[in-house]
Amino acid sequence: MKIFLPKIILTPLTLLFSFLLLTSCTQLFSIVPSGNTNEDIKFEFYKNDNHDELIELKVESVILETKRFRRWRKIWSISANEEPTYLENIKYGETPTGMVEIMKPKNLYVRESYRVSISGMASSGAIFYSVEVFIINEDGRVIKIKNGQAFVN
Repeated sequence: MKIFLPKIILTPLTLLFSFLLLTSCTQLFSIVPSGNTNEDIKFEFYKNDNHDELIELKVESVILETKRFRRWRKIWSISANEEPTYLENIKYGETPTGMVEIMKPKNLYVRESYRVSISGMASSGAIFYSVEVFIINEDGRVIKIKNGQAFVN
C-alpha cells in the first residue's frame, strides 16, 4: 500500500526531519579567547562552560569579526583544506596544517569588540559550532564578554 502526501505537507515534513536530524547531531563547545596584543591571542576549545576539559576538534572554519558602525565585519578567516587537522586551540593569524587562509588577518585594536565563530567535527562525528564575543582592554589583554559582562581569562 502506497501513501501519497501532497507536496504542501511533504515539504514541511522534510524540513522538520532535516532540522531534527541536524540538531540531534550538533553539540556546542566553549571557546575561550586569551592572551594579549603584545603576544599571541589564542582560542582554546573546551567541552563545556566550566573550562575543565580541553577537546580536540576537526576544525572546519574559523571566522573573526569586529563590530563597527553596528555591523559585524570579517577581519580574518581560515577554512579546512581537504582533510582538516584535530586541534585544541588556534592562534590568531596562524594557519594550522590542513587549513587555508581565506582572508589575511587584520590588526586588532584596544576597546574594540570581536566575535569568533568556529565550526568543526568531533572524533565521535558530532558537528560542533560555537561563537564567543570578546574585547581587548587598554593594556592589550583579551576580555571575554558573557551575558553583557566582561570576564578576564
